[in-house]
Amino acid sequence: MLRTSTCLAAIFGYPLEVTKIRAKRSKPGLAAQHAAGIDLLRRICCGTATGASLGSTTLRFQPGSVNTAQTEYAANVGTAGSCTLLIQIALPFLLFSDLQNFKLHLTGGTDVSFAPPASHTQDSLLPLLRMLMPSVSVQYATKLRGYNPGGQGVLQVQVHNPSCNGRRTYVPLHMPSRPSPVRTASNSSSDWEWEIVAEIYGSATTAEKQAARLKLQEWLLAEARRASLPDPCRVTVRCDDVEDGAKDANAVGGRGQKQSRRASEVVGVCVIMRCVARASAAAPATVFETAAPAPAAADSTAQAEAREKVLALLSANVLCTSMQALLTFGLDPQPGPAMASLLHEVHHLLRSECCVDERTADQIVVYQACALRCHKASHPDSIGQSFGVLVEPASPSSSLHLVTVIDLVNSCPALRSVCHVTLEPTPNGCRYMKFTIV
Repeated sequence: MLRTSTCLAAIFGYPLEVTKIRAKRSKPGLAAQHAAGIDLLRRICCGTATGASLGSTTLRFQPGSVNTAQTEYAANVGTAGSCTLLIQIALPFLLFSDLQNFKLHLTGGTDVSFAPPASHTQDSLLPLLRMLMPSVSVQYATKLRGYNPGGQGVLQVQVHNPSCNGRRTYVPLHMPSRPSPVRTASNSSSDWEWEIVAEIYGSATTAEKQAARLKLQEWLLAEARRASLPDPCRVTVRCDDVEDGAKDANAVGGRGQKQSRRASEVVGVCVIMRCVARASAAAPATVFETAAPAPAAADSTAQAEAREKVLALLSANVLCTSMQALLTFGLDPQPGPAMASLLHEVHHLLRSECCVDERTADQIVVYQACALRCHKASHPDSIGQSFGVLVEPASPSSSLHLVTVIDLVNSCPALRSVCHVTLEPTPNGCRYMKFTIV
């Protein structure tokens, strides 16, 4: 709630007051990453903030105007507070500001509990933003991973966001259903394909990571077959090159856990599942805010992304305090508790028929709503148009984040007269997040 409301206030230039911040938590008030995020946004928009300090339960935020002469910003949480949550509060404002080039240098936790891991931002959020804003070029790098409690991880985000006469190109996200897994003459393997990419990271030994890589690849391929994903379905598992004894002397540690683990016991896995249609098969896009054509992509990866349309993008991740929790080693490694939980989540997402997982869905609400506002300003005849994304079914582990973000967007003075967002149940048990221009 705090990140979204402050970001919306900055985008649309209205004052904000938030009271009773985290009042029911064991440690009420702003945590380090909240204070760092608000300070970062305040500096970017040249605003003022009262109460933006550690432990404060009341915040008054008054945005100003972005300084287009400054294009680089840095923030250091000072703890293992999440860097990816700093991206959540700053990136929407930057993308919808007058800045055409900017760079963020963020220091803190890159992979910590209760926050999206660094790999999720790169492989899940950014591909959707590239679909929504085709002219945007984003370079994202995890320079150094940081864990709880030490932090000191480093993320860098560099964006080129050109405009033509103050206008930009937007293609609303519309992912109402997955393609049928049954191949037909009009739905061939050349039209779309599934791919699963996983990353194992942390400071375990190379031998342990390679053992985990081989088994995870085997298990993910089995899950793809259980979910009836058609061949070819590419499954790739990669490992980082950080060895046991690396300089990241941090530990994972959850709430109430002792945080005295060595770095060698930090192990994480992020799994991205994508269904991609090639350009020849993709339906014509509805382009908003027509602008000059985007410059040619500088690298083959960006060129490939420009030819793709993502039909489904799902993510699952786990972070644990030991390789033993990930794998039970013996003559043949078997899933440990953390790996079993991860595979269960992968199975749930693949079988659910959803197009986007819940964690990704709550991050794209603000971007989509702001893009629709830009469209309506120049296309008043668009009233009644709707776009939507099919979100995973609710479960006992679901949070209130998605519902809260939707409520904040629907109550935002600058957005409630532009679009209305609903979360509707569907016959297959998923939830359809619908954006209607009003």
